Amino acid sequence: MFTNNHYYTESEVAEALPIAVGTLRNWRYLRKTKGKDAGPAYCKFGGKVVYLGEHLNAFVRRNMIGAGGQIVSKGAA
Repeated sequence: MFTNNHYYTESEVAEALPIAVGTLRNWRYLRKTKGKDAGPAYCKFGGKVVYLGEHLNAFVRRNMIGAGGQIVSKGAA
């Protein structure tokens, strides 16, 4: 889905998943302040938030739901 060694902006991630940019920001807030495993891992470079493709692919795999509603790979990265 995402190219592993490519960095994506929050706008690109939001469009590809598809979710709101605000959701990504909320997940980052939960990770930082509450220690929750919310959303994909991210990097900050000089205040700019980016997401590495391999982290996005791992996030998608961890949240994959199969036919019939069973969780296919929760927790696998």
